[in-house]
Amino acid sequence: MNTKFHFCGLASIVIALAIGSRLGVAQQSVNSPKFALLIGCSDYQHLPGKNLRGPKNDVRELAQVLVTRFAFAPADVRQLLAWPDDVALRPTRENILRELDQLATKAAEGTQIVICFSGHGTRVPIPAAQHPLDPKNPEPDGFDEAFVAADARLVNGEMQNLILDDELGQRLQKLRAQGANVWALFDCCHSGTMSRGVDDEASGEVSRELVAADLGVTAESIKQAEEKGVAAADGMPAADALNIFDAPVGEATKGSLVTFYAAQPFETAPDLPCPPNAPKTDKHYFGLLTYSTLQTLLRERPAGQTTYRELGQAIVGRYRAERGTRGPTPNFAGDLDREVLGLRTWPGRSQMLLLKSAAGWGINAGELQGLSTGSILALFPPGSGAEQLPSGYLRVTNVTPATAEIEPCEHNMVAALPEAKWQEAMRCEIVSRQLGDLRIKLCVAPAVAELQPITTIARNALSALSTSSAELVQATDDPAAPWQLLAVSPASALRDYQLTIAQPMVLLIRQGEILPGRATPGGETKSVGRVWQQYDPRDVAAFQEALAADIHKIFTWQNLWRIAGGHGTELADENSNLKVELASLAGADDKSGGKLLSQASVRPGDYLELRVSNEGANREWVTMVFLDADFRVVVLPTQQLNRAGGFDAALQPIVFQISPKASGPQSWLIIASSADANRLEPDFQFLAQSGLGRAARKPIVAERAGNSPFEALALAVAGKKGLFRGTVTPSDQNPSLILRSWTVTHPSTK
Repeated sequence: MNTKFHFCGLASIVIALAIGSRLGVAQQSVNSPKFALLIGCSDYQHLPGKNLRGPKNDVRELAQVLVTRFAFAPADVRQLLAWPDDVALRPTRENILRELDQLATKAAEGTQIVICFSGHGTRVPIPAAQHPLDPKNPEPDGFDEAFVAADARLVNGEMQNLILDDELGQRLQKLRAQGANVWALFDCCHSGTMSRGVDDEASGEVSRELVAADLGVTAESIKQAEEKGVAAADGMPAADALNIFDAPVGEATKGSLVTFYAAQPFETAPDLPCPPNAPKTDKHYFGLLTYSTLQTLLRERPAGQTTYRELGQAIVGRYRAERGTRGPTPNFAGDLDREVLGLRTWPGRSQMLLLKSAAGWGINAGELQGLSTGSILALFPPGSGAEQLPSGYLRVTNVTPATAEIEPCEHNMVAALPEAKWQEAMRCEIVSRQLGDLRIKLCVAPAVAELQPITTIARNALSALSTSSAELVQATDDPAAPWQLLAVSPASALRDYQLTIAQPMVLLIRQGEILPGRATPGGETKSVGRVWQQYDPRDVAAFQEALAADIHKIFTWQNLWRIAGGHGTELADENSNLKVELASLAGADDKSGGKLLSQASVRPGDYLELRVSNEGANREWVTMVFLDADFRVVVLPTQQLNRAGGFDAALQPIVFQISPKASGPQSWLIIASSADANRLEPDFQFLAQSGLGRAARKPIVAERAGNSPFEALALAVAGKKGLFRGTVTPSDQNPSLILRSWTVTHPSTK
């Protein structure tokens, strides 16, 4: 697996916590080995006029925080900064790579490793002999991202002593493979458009980037690299849907990776006096993300109680307070629910915040996070831990897919907290919600006499569901309920479902649903009922656990469809700046762009291409969610699209083939929101799930009071189409949801 780093303001403290497994729940040991490598390139010996004043301060202040706050031994905090007399301590390419390799010899179970890169970043065209899609070093845009070491120099028109992203990625993956949990923060920059960032003399801000002219890169070289990337994309083979969408959900890996980005690839990261209005002297200069990260760490509660997500949210709050809508835009990715320098994970704890915008107070979460009108939220101070009591409660008065309007309310014998006492970034947790008729209707179907004991077991399993699971389902005796638990014998299972079993089982079925015709032993083709899950009644505990998991999956999947407008509805919000096209291709080698899909159904083996581009004047956060027919939900990482006409204004097209195993409705759901209005990168990974009948390993998380499985999974709560078709006042805060759906049909069922 290749780790790619975009050096445009990717402020990267790389913190590797070698712990064997990222799913562990043991507390961090105070005595565990800790090592740090802090790199500050401020004195560029061969690049006149390119020195920076902030990196040396970034490194020194970070070193002090690690020693005084996180108990690192001073001797184990290695600093390469400026240009000292000691040749071995200079941040040259050779020294940096040597020190990274040395860290790999120290990484072991329980080791914590911190690496900070601070200095110039850039990007350069890949070598002429390299293919953009080389699996060993894929660069689909035709460029390599690079960190500029202090000994970088221009020789015969070529910049030497750069450290390329794949060189860093290989070394960080090696740390992770040895059990390291890696936190990456690169405080450097490259210009996504290869055009110079504007320095601000009034504020003292200087861009941490080297551009084409600084590197000796000609305009023709840039053009050739861009054309090379486009040609490679056009030649990319279509992917099998099974390969794209069958990745296991929640599968454990050795180590983990958290990355903090100070800016988007088309933005620049500043070197500036900190705090705001500080004197423009050397000792006051820092990288914006490094300074904000350090100040936030010093002010937050003990790191063992703060997650990376909460740290990122607090950093965004500082950006908003100090810079308003002015860039850059920090974003954060990876295992964000892990404690900073800790081993526990807290999924779902940090999703909802109270924020203030020009329109007033609101919540940065909505139906996709489980909110509904009438829901009650507990309100906690910013940065508070699990032990904190609520400061008050809020009631949701209006909800969109990703935002909610609220009002103070009295709850649980606690008086309403006046709005005057609300604070930016107060944390919210769901206390209760109004699900109404959105629940799954499920009945236990009657059975013949010999199967009555099995039916009783099924009823008991349904009745014994925990509160968090039971609230999602409406148990009913109505035989017309959409979902049924059906006891079957080996004979009836074979007759009605062509299912071979050794003993009586309980099946989960959906009324009236059949599979494409299958050949019987006698040679005739017969359509049979579809079985979504089989439960063994002999193991009651396993039966109940599997049933609860399946109920959560069905609830999430069905209500995502409802939020998006329902199957067959092409929801194209009039306020959306995105252009979304789903095209049918003639085959894997069709490079014509195909024909826009007009029919409602496709067949196994068909090729489709999804294209998403930004045609508006604002930058957009875009998350693509694939809803498969087997209740699987695949969430691709959120990306930011630049303004129309700019670099990175369109996503790489996705070409995929309909799997022979697919049957039923599928769709792409595109969730978009303004990156100018919403500085914090949306994270919808909590929606991801495997399909029914597929076991998925679940992370082991630290338990805390009031953390229900519903909240931990952050399951989607359904909305009505009207919420997206005129009843919501258009606003930059409201997301656009665009659905592109189709039904996979087989020839025998068409």
